[in-house]
Amino acid sequence: MELSTFIIILFLLLILSFYLIKEFQSNNNKLVTLSLLLFFIPMLLITKTILIKTSIHYIYFKGLGLQFKFSLDIPALIFLWLNYLLFLFLYTFLPLKQQNNLQNGLILFLFVINNFFFLAGDLITFIIFWEAMLIPSTLLIYYFSGEKRRSNALEFLIYNFGFSIFLIFGIILLYVNSQTLELNALKYVPHYLIALLLYIGIMVKTPVVPLHGWLLNTYYHLPSPITAIFSGILSKYALYAFYRFFENVSLSLNFLLLITIASAIISALLALSHKDLKKIFTYMSMSHLNIMLAGSMAMLPYFSISLIIPFSLFHGLLSFILFIYIYYLESITGELNIDNYGNLTVLTPKFTFFFVTYLLVLAGFPIFSYFFIEFILLSTLFKVSILLGFLLSLAIGINLTYKAIVFYKLIFLKNTGSASLKMKDLPKSLLSLSLITFILILYLTFIFYPLLNLLSQGGI
Repeated sequence: MELSTFIIILFLLLILSFYLIKEFQSNNNKLVTLSLLLFFIPMLLITKTILIKTSIHYIYFKGLGLQFKFSLDIPALIFLWLNYLLFLFLYTFLPLKQQNNLQNGLILFLFVINNFFFLAGDLITFIIFWEAMLIPSTLLIYYFSGEKRRSNALEFLIYNFGFSIFLIFGIILLYVNSQTLELNALKYVPHYLIALLLYIGIMVKTPVVPLHGWLLNTYYHLPSPITAIFSGILSKYALYAFYRFFENVSLSLNFLLLITIASAIISALLALSHKDLKKIFTYMSMSHLNIMLAGSMAMLPYFSISLIIPFSLFHGLLSFILFIYIYYLESITGELNIDNYGNLTVLTPKFTFFFVTYLLVLAGFPIFSYFFIEFILLSTLFKVSILLGFLLSLAIGINLTYKAIVFYKLIFLKNTGSASLKMKDLPKSLLSLSLITFILILYLTFIFYPLLNLLSQGGI
């Protein structure tokens, strides 16, 4: 399939999203589901094309000495698949309560914008869709946040749009110094000021302390299935941007590295300080992203940072399914305080198996390749600095601590809490989603090293 054809299909989905928003009082949930199912065909065709050609491009504007384009290569394709699977899972296995076409349209709008962002082939296209993501995201927060929706939407917009000015300044300087709009133009201009400006823009999307103020209000007050999308794919904007900008750059940014590691520790401590499961997983997601960014920064002077791509796949799938479990707990029990649970091994064995498995993967259980990702990151950081390596170990250790607490309170505690008495085991739809996610995690483990080789070689 030509990239131009794929883009036309995305524009058709964009038109559909506008139609749904216009007809907001009705509910065409099945239409969105069918559209996403049919989109599987162009995804397969474009994947076949990439596996043969390695990369393809479509120039949509050329003139005045400028060239704007969409591009697709293997790393971008992997992020496209993650984006597609999460939205498909949302509509196939988990119809949202109180859903209407406004929500359907905004979610489909976000899906399309995500695709265009990962397809960006130049700096201008990149920044256009980096900012365009704020439109559906802010509207979802404004219309569907449970509490203080106006202030939550404004807070999200101020942080994510306001601090993007640093990214824009960085891109302007990058173009002025390199005279090219290529996304990896930084390799020609390894200036620390440009790297700093670009990284500040990335920090707010990850987020990294002190630019994390929007996170809790956004994640916590949104319906958990939408939070699952935010955590599963929107947080990957930062990782993808870091990969594209710094992929071929050998820079030592120890000051920013220290800030990022400190953020990983602080977010892990914040997770440890809460008893509300949704707040714990919110800060857990932030801490893991900070750990990945820190490890990738440590790799810059020595190795390829392609490790960020399989990490994104793992984290996207795992954070998505864990927030879906949060939604299930909310729906069945109405409680998220871990002190009100216990004895779930006996009461809900299916839920327990998958919940424990996914937390073990995030905890770095050696069977899964997520363990090798953390090991490589940590060993690389010790090569940079024993002190920084120790600090990152501390962040990982705190992460293990609150995961152990969640294990104990929900699973191993023999006392049956009030919430556990209301619990029911996973229904068929969530059981199917859990099984598919588990198969994908296993598959990613088996192809981990071939995938890294594929990314490092640029294709088959």
